[in-house]
Amino acid sequence: MGKRRFSREIALQGLYQLAMKSNTIDNILNYKWIDGKLPPDSLKYSSELILGIEHEKENIIKLINEVTTELNIFRLGKIDLIIILIGSYEIKNDLATQPAVFIDECIELAKKFSEENSYKLINVILEKIAQIITEKQDY
Repeated sequence: MGKRRFSREIALQGLYQLAMKSNTIDNILNYKWIDGKLPPDSLKYSSELILGIEHEKENIIKLINEVTTELNIFRLGKIDLIIILIGSYEIKNDLATQPAVFIDECIELAKKFSEENSYKLINVILEKIAQIITEKQDY
């Protein structure tokens, strides 16, 4: 498993704890993941994801709502929403990487951590978000 994928898995778990209000962001960022054996690069990227998503959450949710007009995103499972937040954040903030890379990574997260067919909806939502962000960059 790649370092970034591992980082996303850690971020997913940390963001889930925040969503369930079972931990504080400070505790999550200082937690000794997997007995402290988390590679420094993975820890750094997972922390960046957690902090970045929490900081930009409101704007990211507006963006998600923009592409899911017929769906109340808060009716999604927490894991699905968090995966969409991760993908949206990465697509929005790493313009040097093709959105398809992040979408594929989020599909893999969904297949591992979510319901059997959730990855399909996650894929559609992230593709629409990527399209909007790409169009905004073209201006």
